[in-house]
Amino acid sequence: MLGFGLIVLLAFFAGAVAHAAPGDFENWSRYADITFSGYSGSETLTNFPALVVLGTDTIAGFDYGDLNAGGSDIRFADAGGNEIPYEIDILDTSGDSLVWVRVPELAGTVTAIRMYWGNAAATTPAYTTNGTVWANGYAAVWHLGESGTTRADSTAGGATGT
Repeated sequence: MLGFGLIVLLAFFAGAVAHAAPGDFENWSRYADITFSGYSGSETLTNFPALVVLGTDTIAGFDYGDLNAGGSDIRFADAGGNEIPYEIDILDTSGDSLVWVRVPELAGTVTAIRMYWGNAAATTPAYTTNGTVWANGYAAVWHLGESGTTRADSTAGGATGT
């Protein structure tokens, strides 16, 4: 059982960017494998929201110029090629972007997922804004990046803060 401690995960990006593999992502022209390390707990975390820092300095060969406006063509998949939900917290095309990805299983010292991008026909999936990333018992999630006094809740619960 996780306590109230903070778990810090580092995402390391390995491998060269290449053309997408056949399957559900055959229309995506680019992909990169993302490996998480830093979790040393003994239990497997299921549907764990992990932070991916997306930028030209964090993924070899990544270029924001390959993305659709607003990142609508970003997708993530597990080792079996199954699409997994994500939420873009910050999309900064001149720096680093923060993307929360619901990793199906985080266990041991290495967990890998794949990020796809580069599909001009792709549209933003509903799960990026409907709280799916935080559906594993989270009462509320506030990223605190908004200006003003209102803080949006990223869960489906709608617990907006002021």
